[in-house]
Amino acid sequence: MLFFYRVKNELARIIPRDISEQKDELLAFIKLKGNIIKSGQKKKLVIILEDPTTARTAYNLIKRVFKIYPSVEKENLSNTKKHYKVKIPFLKETERILKELNLGWGSEPIQQKQYIGEKRLNLNKNFSKDSYLRGAFLVNGFVNDPEKMYHLEISTNNEGEANFIRTLFDYYDLNSRISFWKKRWVVYLKRGDSIFEFLRLIGLQNALLYFQDIRARKDVLNIVNRLVNCETANLDKIVLSAANFTKIIISS
Repeated sequence: MLFFYRVKNELARIIPRDISEQKDELLAFIKLKGNIIKSGQKKKLVIILEDPTTARTAYNLIKRVFKIYPSVEKENLSNTKKHYKVKIPFLKETERILKELNLGWGSEPIQQKQYIGEKRLNLNKNFSKDSYLRGAFLVNGFVNDPEKMYHLEISTNNEGEANFIRTLFDYYDLNSRISFWKKRWVVYLKRGDSIFEFLRLIGLQNALLYFQDIRARKDVLNIVNRLVNCETANLDKIVLSAANFTKIIISS
């Protein structure tokens, strides 16, 4: 199994016991993947996700936090691509969720969908930064296999959201950066120690052990390579000095 899917599958099984942490993880799902779909006079909240793993997590979070049972529908986009829609079909339930999460929708529809944005995000002592980051990573994150390279990212269509995610990274001194690539804002980490700390913060255990094992082996190999290169350079110098000394003797 690819490292990224190992991480994602392990994360999807983590449901915090504390309801405020569950709410903050769900907040990331809705901010990054939520839409208000209008049909006549009716409006419903829909969270559109790429795989059944995250759809199941969204379903469980909504059920635990709000005691609501959303519907889940699979929609085939092509022969190979599909997505899953987690729907809150009733307006009163949608309004309740958005109100409790301090979210609202715009007044003007955009292609029958309305953008969900912040009314306010009160970062008080009860706000769970790691739960929010776990939700954001689950729906829009990616991490490379450490065997190949160190790279972890969370992407978003919204620059303000990207800056907010970077603020959370910076709170933990993770040395994050932002770039704009393929019409999306990407917040990313490139250092192995920063990626390790992020994976630890969002609650991973098994994947974290694998990551640390690979990282330790790479560090040992780097040390061995530096020692070998150093010894090779010293041997080259000795051989060159001996050759020059031999030339001097012969010429004399």
